[in-house]
Amino acid sequence: MRIDEIQSDCDTAVTIGKFDGVHTGHTRIMSDLSAAAAEQQLETVAITFDRNPLELIRPDLAPRALTSSSQREELLKESGVDRVIVLEFNRELMATEPDAFIAAIFERLRAKLVMVGPDFTFGKGGRGNATTLMQAAPGYGAEVRVIDDICVRDGRRISSTWIRDALTLGRVEDAAIMLGRLPSVRGIVVRGAQRGRELGFPTANLETNPQGFVPADGVYAAWATVGGVRYPSAVSVGNNPTFGGEIERVVEAHLIDADVDCYDQLMTVEFVSFLRTMHRFGSGEELIEQMHRDIGDAREMLLAHPSS
Repeated sequence: MRIDEIQSDCDTAVTIGKFDGVHTGHTRIMSDLSAAAAEQQLETVAITFDRNPLELIRPDLAPRALTSSSQREELLKESGVDRVIVLEFNRELMATEPDAFIAAIFERLRAKLVMVGPDFTFGKGGRGNATTLMQAAPGYGAEVRVIDDICVRDGRRISSTWIRDALTLGRVEDAAIMLGRLPSVRGIVVRGAQRGRELGFPTANLETNPQGFVPADGVYAAWATVGGVRYPSAVSVGNNPTFGGEIERVVEAHLIDADVDCYDQLMTVEFVSFLRTMHRFGSGEELIEQMHRDIGDAREMLLAHPSS
């Protein structure tokens, strides 16, 4: 959506941000927004962007997103807001003057309450900020609230960067605490080299570059959902070093005690626990023995993390 397409036929409570990952800090914002909106009988709206602005401004500095645009929109809706607006972040939006952005929020969207973070900026050259909004709000009969950071262990602020760092190290349990849910990726199941089936352990291979942030190479206990059914799984992430390595990293899910035709279906993989690092085995027999251990370890771990 473009900024000039924003509109509403009722008064609203609005929050604006990248919301990458939609972590526990973000969901608290949505909860606070909903509570404040209920007092004034306002519709709640979350405004986000189809990409990180750095992807256009400084692509060399842009971090890999924790969630795709569609995943982020779904998660924001699940957080309880009434409406999610995804703005296309392009050069036209970058050139929008702060006054035009303010008019879109307070006039066309009819915002009576706006919640933003202390480092929020908007408009051409980032000249607009939380203070700019606060100064403009009274003229529209509105209020702006700056949201305090939410902190966890050792007083460190929950952030998308911290979650990204944890996943890069394979620390999916830490990421889950900060996200408030299991970290996940999703993609279409495609045909692989069939090596798993030949070894007696068929796997469902996700397409290259699935949606979401793929954690560090290794083997994980995970839940795999396909066709509306959630299966306990042992999931391998990497490039299959035992077989000479692949060009691209692959996410392969072995569905424990199930043999399901998943080809061409959308699968979501939720990572529960890191089991071991990825390494090259001297023979197929050694790999088979390890895969039996992996499945046993995954089954045991998942007993403590039921699917419901």
